Amino acid sequence: DLTRRVYRAEKVVEGWKRRLAAAARAMEDSGSGPPAGSTLGTEGGLSRGRAKELADQAGLLAPLPAVSAAAQSGRAHPENVDAVARTMRGLSEPERAALGQADTVLARELSETPPEMFALGLRDRVRQIRDGLAGDGETDIERRRRESELTLRPSRDRHGMFAMWGHIDDERGAVLDDLVTAEARRLAGDGPVIANHRMTALYNLMTRTGQGGPAPRMRVGW
Repeated sequence: DLTRRVYRAEKVVEGWKRRLAAAARAMEDSGSGPPAGSTLGTEGGLSRGRAKELADQAGLLAPLPAVSAAAQSGRAHPENVDAVARTMRGLSEPERAALGQADTVLARELSETPPEMFALGLRDRVRQIRDGLAGDGETDIERRRRESELTLRPSRDRHGMFAMWGHIDDERGAVLDDLVTAEARRLAGDGPVIANHRMTALYNLMTRTGQGGPAPRMRVGW
């Protein structure tokens, strides 16, 4: 109970800091005050790093008025506000405009959604935005899948070996990595998983054997 009380108090204090940061940033932008980082840091007593971070985030959140208001309300999870600011920093202008259409929804979720769930939902929302903005009717995941590639040919450096390299989209890559890792751990038993286990695991998965016993002792990178 005490921990919950402390966390509620921290959210209120964080809200006031963000309210002051927004005001300092507005003064800086209008030319009526010094740089917001100086107002918050040198004069306001915050550390230089935190002062700059709050000032930067105030600018990043300005295109999202409902989110900005929620961030300053003292009820939002600070981690969620940080996540929105980080996301805005990495978006293009069209992507920021598209995310702005969810301003009211995001503002509500800042307070109602636990940080872990909020971060996942925000990533999904950004992915949908990027898919929708992809040109020629091709979604972002379709483009990544089209650009996936695999090369397999006899090695020029090691006789009797094949070289294998390529790229795969993140969604199928994550699934493949999980499958290979699980099979490699089975092959390794109680020992450490090495690159050879992963290559043998991939072969087992592709040939649907999975019964090959201990991996042969060859040095293959993966």
